[in-house]
Amino acid sequence: MRPSVVREILGEKAKYLSDIEIENIVSKFEYLAESFLDTYEKKIYQGKTMKQLLHNE
Repeated sequence: MRPSVVREILGEKAKYLSDIEIENIVSKFEYLAESFLDTYEKKIYQGKTMKQLLHNE
């Protein structure tokens, strides 16, 4: 996601963040979201993620 779009979403305080800081925030958020979803999916689908189910792993 482009830093300008992220700044628009995050609002006023994000205007003071550098592009690198924005990229770091987005990267960390994506990691947390993926980790949460993997954990949730494993609870629902007997220890497997949706990706594993779709690829017959």
